[in-house]
Amino acid sequence: MAEGKRKELGRLGEDLACKTLSQSGYEMIERNYSCRYGEIDLIAKKDACLYFVEVKTKKDGAYCLPQENIDSFKQKKIRLAAENYLTQTNYQGECGFLAVLILWQQQKIEVLEVGLY
Repeated sequence: MAEGKRKELGRLGEDLACKTLSQSGYEMIERNYSCRYGEIDLIAKKDACLYFVEVKTKKDGAYCLPQENIDSFKQKKIRLAAENYLTQTNYQGECGFLAVLILWQQQKIEVLEVGLY
């Protein structure tokens, strides 16, 4: 898939993830938070917990599933970016990590609460 089409699919996936999470009671705090450690696709809040959200969208699952792209290197970048956000905002509450996995052609979306290692 060409770079432009991949970015467009990623943006559409983030739009769908925002809508899905909002319908499930999450408040969107920030989108595409970026710092020197990397980027966090979405930051959302539900109840008293702040969530750092990684969105992975695939056209189909023929070559690999979306979650297979969240390897230990990607997890480390997300964790460091999240720590940076918490320091910048002086947030002291509970936080967690979500992965929103989307198979676009199958119209399948899955939200997983994950621990990063």
